[in-house]
Amino acid sequence: MAVIALSGLVIFPPVAANSQEAVGNNSNYSAENLDWGVLLFGGRLSRNAFGRTLNPFAPTNQTNIFIFGAALSKKLYVGNYFDIEAEVGVGQQFSNQYSGENSPQVWGAAYLRYKYFPWNKFVYTTVAINTGLNYSFKTTAFETFEGRADGTRRLLHYLAPEITFSLPERRDLELVFRLHHRSGIYGLLGCSSCGTNFVSVGFRKRF
Repeated sequence: MAVIALSGLVIFPPVAANSQEAVGNNSNYSAENLDWGVLLFGGRLSRNAFGRTLNPFAPTNQTNIFIFGAALSKKLYVGNYFDIEAEVGVGQQFSNQYSGENSPQVWGAAYLRYKYFPWNKFVYTTVAINTGLNYSFKTTAFETFEGRADGTRRLLHYLAPEITFSLPERRDLELVFRLHHRSGIYGLLGCSSCGTNFVSVGFRKRF
């Protein structure tokens, strides 16, 4: 019971009278009022499945297919431990080695962001998970021909979990690690094994 109670205090610590203390032991509380964010990122496509791509200990299986993108986000709800954000983005998938991989894409998503970690006074950290839709203007060769009997679809589910790091005194500037993922949700959107996983890194400015 003591272990369970201690774990609860780490994840959901008591709300301090001063809300600045409740939001991650952080001196730059004014960053909570920065509702907008602009993200620029780039990534490289992995042949690994979603779960294996998330595993930092799994061998990498990268391709020479890349993506660059930008996204605009806005906070819809700000809590002591969680934020809810909306995001719209645009990207370009491309390859200088394989034909049929060049396609712009757009997406919209809702994010749930957890932001209370005990080390936040040293390195401010957040983790976020989302759900949304991603539309590719072309069907790319990787999604169509990688052993997928039912091909792919232009409109697929968008899942892009991320972790961010920033200096406590500059929470408006974030280093972002994101897995940019398209999928058919096991056939729900018309294809069972289609999609892509881009291991991405970017920079977000909040304002």
